[in-house]
Amino acid sequence: MQCLTDSEIATWLADHNTWWADHNGPSVPCRKSKSPSHSLQFACPNRPLETAAFIRNFLKPLSSEILIQVTDWPLYKPSEMLVIEALRNLHGESRNLIDAPGHLIPAGEREIAIAVFGHTVNFQWNARLYVPEDFATLQNWEGELMDFWSNDSTFYSQVVKLVNLHRLDQNKLG
Repeated sequence: MQCLTDSEIATWLADHNTWWADHNGPSVPCRKSKSPSHSLQFACPNRPLETAAFIRNFLKPLSSEILIQVTDWPLYKPSEMLVIEALRNLHGESRNLIDAPGHLIPAGEREIAIAVFGHTVNFQWNARLYVPEDFATLQNWEGELMDFWSNDSTFYSQVVKLVNLHRLDQNKLG
């Protein structure tokens, strides 16, 4: 795992032709000036083991590196920060989360992605998980809702099945 600053995150997103844009409403990920063709909003799993299982299944079909960007963490409670800081230190990162909120995770390190993204869900932080190979983004909203965007209809269908498997309430975004 490599931690990235905001400017490094922006460079990675640009290198993968992805950016965030406001379209008279909430920000959405865009590629080549187009919004994603598929989107879904659903409730987050509400138990840590369910969260880990959901993320593990979400990542299972993927073969590329992924980027997790932590966008908001309301409190600096030691119990919340201890876990993320320990994981970052294990990978040689000494900067604070606010200085390097990105977590670039190689394809072979899925368990790290499960730990980082799961931590954001379990402690009700905000985070985005970017999948460059399928132009997909999974966003956690304070551990309550997730938004999923993709241009890949097959991956979208897999996520809908996964959401149903985990019995998560869902809404199709307009």
